[in-house]
Amino acid sequence: MSHSSKRKAGRIVKEVCPMTIPLAYDFDELLFEKRKVSETVKKTLKAASYYILHTIIHRSDNRQVKDDFESNGYYRLSSSILNSVCGKRYSEALDFLRDNGIIEVDESYSKGRYSKGYRLSGPYSGETKVREMPEGPIKDRVLKVRTEMVERNNLELRKIPHITKWFDPGMLKINVDAIHDYIEFYRKDLLKYADSQKPEHRDIIKNKTILRYNNSLQAIKRIEEGDFKLSRTGKDRRLHSSITNLKKELRGFLTYDNKPLVGIDIKSSQPYLFTRLLMKESYEESESGLDIHSLYHELHTSIQEGNIKFKINDILMCVDKQKGADNQQVELSFLKVVWTDDFYNDLILAEKKVFCTTDLIFKDRSTVKKLIMIILYSKDPQKKYYPAVIRFKQLFPLEAQLMEIFNEVSTRDDENYLPILLQRLESRIILDIVCKEINNRLPDAPLIPIHDSILTTPEHVEQVKEIMESVILRLTGIPVGLKVDDFSVQKSLDELPQTVEEDYNELNTNLNVEFSVEERRHLIDRMPKLGDRQILSTRYLSDNEETENTLGDLE
Repeated sequence: MSHSSKRKAGRIVKEVCPMTIPLAYDFDELLFEKRKVSETVKKTLKAASYYILHTIIHRSDNRQVKDDFESNGYYRLSSSILNSVCGKRYSEALDFLRDNGIIEVDESYSKGRYSKGYRLSGPYSGETKVREMPEGPIKDRVLKVRTEMVERNNLELRKIPHITKWFDPGMLKINVDAIHDYIEFYRKDLLKYADSQKPEHRDIIKNKTILRYNNSLQAIKRIEEGDFKLSRTGKDRRLHSSITNLKKELRGFLTYDNKPLVGIDIKSSQPYLFTRLLMKESYEESESGLDIHSLYHELHTSIQEGNIKFKINDILMCVDKQKGADNQQVELSFLKVVWTDDFYNDLILAEKKVFCTTDLIFKDRSTVKKLIMIILYSKDPQKKYYPAVIRFKQLFPLEAQLMEIFNEVSTRDDENYLPILLQRLESRIILDIVCKEINNRLPDAPLIPIHDSILTTPEHVEQVKEIMESVILRLTGIPVGLKVDDFSVQKSLDELPQTVEEDYNELNTNLNVEFSVEERRHLIDRMPKLGDRQILSTRYLSDNEETENTLGDLE
């Protein structure tokens, strides 16, 4: 009996295998126009095309993957995985989709490093529909993979019942009426910025705007439907969900039991967690599970090879000497950083103090945040020549040396160890230990984690914050800085102009990546209103009206 059929009460019951595909996609019509093939081949090609399209569409479920798409314009799909699911017909299905203008392909790839890139072409990149996978071997393999993934995910989620219990569709909701006004004015105002661009850049900015708009609509609709898509099977061991996929500025529209949510974030979380790697405890097995052996066994094995272990030990010895040195003898060190302050602003001040020059690298907080991520995580072999990397090494030589070692091992093994290690460390601390402790002591406090942040309701904020501070200090030995974000509908609306300006500046940074995106349908058939502004457009009046006919924008 095939995997797609199960016996129930003496009957053979076909298992359903729903696939998300573009609304405009019609395999039978396209194939009829091209050629006649046997029913077996037709069914196989149709199933393979469904799987490929479904995979491309759901690549955007991951926030990091969405950001990567905005930067390079394609989703990378592994040919070995496509082959294992679709069999020998996968390349034929890809050709069929490309030749019919359904997908576009970036043929560049590097064996063992990154795969070819794929994306939906403009007319097929908007609304979607769900269709059943045709019967056959591909459906059997998809069901098998899905079953295994669900079982593995459920196993992981059962380890954190103190968190999953709060993802209750009856309690965790989103204010769709208010967010409709916000997201439509966000779209309109960003497109207005795009209209001021040079003609050759205008469409690029517009398509990036629509991409962000579409992604937000997708996350909002899932939350509205109570489809939180909890997953903890990724390499980073983080908890991913429709909430983590939601743009930060939209958290003000979330409620729990009709109460707004407040965020408690770890300040400068990635550099703060890196400080833990300057301690010898990270390289020794421990009951807390915060050591490299427990968090990332492959990395632990790798740093035992060659002279890597000796290099790390030398750095740790220097760190120990710093700990015992007089403060006047040690100018800068992560171990001396006051993490309860603002590390990024402190870095700006430190550079000014040490170099006394107008030719500064760390010019403003936003720039510093981006540069620190590059310094920590970029695998570019030329990274050591970046001005920001050179300046950082002048300020923090031991930290820079340790980062170089992790980068060296990553390059040798063709991995990206450091970001995954720090994400696993964060996940272990927040999900497995901190949230569990909070739940034990405050069983009525809702806990909605978003990576290095925890959302809860206003009455629990101070106690949750106190527990976070004490537990993280106990685990790391380093006082942690926590920032409280009071989210609300009104705050989000008030800050909309600033959000639009910041997003426009982001969209305007990489104008070499071109792609076309079909706009998804808005949330509500109602003309958006924000204070004394209103968008008057037939776009919001008819289910059949796909083009926007602006009657006016009353300001």
